Amino acid sequence: MKTIQTIGFAAGAAANNVDTALGPWYWYYHPELFKAFHLNLKFLDMIEYTCIEKGQAVLPQLQQALYRLSSSIQKNWSQDGPLLVLGGDHSVAMGTWPYITQVYRTLGLLWVDAHLDAHTPDSSTTKNLHGMPLAKLLGLWGDKRVFSPEQVCVIGIRSYEPKEYHHLQSLGVKLIMMDEILQKGLSKTLQEAIDYLKNNCTHLGLSIDLDAFDPIDCPGVGYRENNGIRSQDFFDFFQRLAYKDWVAIEIAEFNPIQDIEQKTALWLPQFLKHLLG
Repeated sequence: MKTIQTIGFAAGAAANNVDTALGPWYWYYHPELFKAFHLNLKFLDMIEYTCIEKGQAVLPQLQQALYRLSSSIQKNWSQDGPLLVLGGDHSVAMGTWPYITQVYRTLGLLWVDAHLDAHTPDSSTTKNLHGMPLAKLLGLWGDKRVFSPEQVCVIGIRSYEPKEYHHLQSLGVKLIMMDEILQKGLSKTLQEAIDYLKNNCTHLGLSIDLDAFDPIDCPGVGYRENNGIRSQDFFDFFQRLAYKDWVAIEIAEFNPIQDIEQKTALWLPQFLKHLLG
């Protein structure tokens, strides 16, 4: 039985979708899903916040919750194995990575997502903060840059707006669109992404929005996007991959209300089994 240190971030207000706050709790209350794959999630903490505000008005409460998440990682994670952080919407990334990158200063981040999440408060029309975390991590808004552009690779993109694309393109962030995956194949493009990060960085982390995957495989997400990555191909690649020393794995946007036959709930234990061996 492999034990994985886990912290939950049960929040969906930054996505204007509170159902995604249920994701971490669902996995917390269903340990049998993981035991079937000889895995045990050791929950170190569960961060929560609620508010009735929407859009950018969520920011004060979100910032407090993100600070609590970062502090909890610093306090509770022993660093003798990978950390698993379970969102919640993808704003969780703004709390997951700041402390981790203080410990691992040349950490590379593979960001797997159907969306770019690269808006700023000025460029976003919805003002929903879950569409802004990557921009903040790269220093496009807020007071601190967490990653340099060469430390990040985004893969799986198929739904985005011109302004956020321009933000990342102008920085030189490596982007692998879904069209390129379909043209070259998932295995080749994932290997290209990991080779790119390993050439620039000493350690690697993963941030995964489950809407990167086709709704056939992952229907239980905050916002479904058709024609996504097929889960089994993704699993197979990471099972074959020799690299197993992931510093941290972040999973975002699981919405159990929208799930069908526990497909999305079971995605996580299956992936962890393939990823960590």
